[in-house]
Amino acid sequence: TRYLDVDGALLGHPEPRSGPYQLANHAIEFLDFVLSRFEVEWATTHCRHGDARHLLSYLDEHTTDDLSEADFALAQRVRPTCFQPRKTDIFLASFSPAWIWIDDAPLQAERKILARNGWEDRWLRVDTCRTPDDLLRAQHELSMATYRT
Repeated sequence: TRYLDVDGALLGHPEPRSGPYQLANHAIEFLDFVLSRFEVEWATTHCRHGDARHLLSYLDEHTTDDLSEADFALAQRVRPTCFQPRKTDIFLASFSPAWIWIDDAPLQAERKILARNGWEDRWLRVDTCRTPDDLLRAQHELSMATYRT
């Protein structure tokens, strides 16, 4: 399973640290890639109660054009999750021994939980605010054998 954050990962900036969030460079291609290879779930505060409707609207609000029907359908294929209060609660409750968390900046408490459980290598840092094309690197890393599960 791949757990996907939104702010700072799927939404970022077209130039480093510029303006408000918008759909990150290569975001749709990245979604298509991960959904064609893995189970994917949202790990974002915009969808923490198991309902993705607000999140899908939020994504649409942050695109320069409206999401196409195909892009919207792609985003709908990512499953919602429930967690409270930390995203790492998802992993603590997970029955999957093989997962990767795609996020720009976990909270300090979340990083401690990763460390305590020996899960630091399961966090794939993606920061599309500082590195607008970071989803290309993430896609490459996920395609490598070390991230295949």
